[in-house]
Amino acid sequence: MTPTLSEIARAALARHVSAPATLAAGLSGGMDSTALLDSLSPPPAGVSLCACHVHHGASPRADSWAAFCEKICAEKNIPLTVFRADPPPVRATEETLREIRLRAFARMKTDFIALAHHADDQNETALFRLLRGTGLAGLSAMRECAPLQGARHILVLRPFLRVARADILNYARERRLIWVEDEDNLNLGRKRNFLRRKVLPLLGREFPNANKAPGAVAMRLGESANLLRELAQVDSHFAADPQSGEWETEKLRELGSTRVANLLHSELSAMGSPPAERAAREAARQIVSARPGARMSFAFGRHRLVARGTRLAWAGRPVKKGGG
Repeated sequence: MTPTLSEIARAALARHVSAPATLAAGLSGGMDSTALLDSLSPPPAGVSLCACHVHHGASPRADSWAAFCEKICAEKNIPLTVFRADPPPVRATEETLREIRLRAFARMKTDFIALAHHADDQNETALFRLLRGTGLAGLSAMRECAPLQGARHILVLRPFLRVARADILNYARERRLIWVEDEDNLNLGRKRNFLRRKVLPLLGREFPNANKAPGAVAMRLGESANLLRELAQVDSHFAADPQSGEWETEKLRELGSTRVANLLHSELSAMGSPPAERAAREAARQIVSARPGARMSFAFGRHRLVARGTRLAWAGRPVKKGGG
């Protein structure tokens, strides 16, 4: 028997959430997030449920959407926090709105943020990132549970990642839920909307698996990305001076440029500044080919890797004292 959306959501909570815990559901007022909130309510024993709505101010209907979210949360007796973008974005690009949401979520005093990303979103995201030329880490699938970008003490939970949007719609209709429609979802000037409404239906006519294949590939790429992160940890330990923790250039040369590039990318990603693939590869090539004691300095956004004699270290990072 096929599990209901409520059963799927509760199974995800059982896998990742240990009571006592606080859980905030991201609520836009749209069909997906409204169904998510409904499936999580009432929460399991020991889990405190609330909701958060991000008022971007980018649409003339933004006030009515916030009022709608307040209404359904009041009916369910679920506390709601509304974050307002101040000032509203001048250009409401997809990336700008995403950054506003991330900053709002990071301000929540909660252990988990539940989001309504589903299997169709997974598929669209994989194809979107592929067409942008994203690297392996970017092509990796969204995970069911992962740290929130910019606030790693909060975990993002996505219970519906293996659920098709059509199944969420069926659930919402069966439950007689009411939701709002964002007119921006019809805007084909948005690249994701163009993929969803024009490209994927066209591909689906020739490739029956087009609505699943990119997401499935992204899952496998995610496994590869995890292995590369583990390899980077091994290589960092191998190259590190036991006293200072700085990388010894001679040991980096032994690793070769490909593994050094992977090490740089992993290290910078952990610091919140993943570099362009080309920049990491070029820095790795120079490190491996440089003569011993050469002066080197590499800028990656706000981070800088500099040579200190026969070692490389991140500028501004304190040097370890004693063994390590």
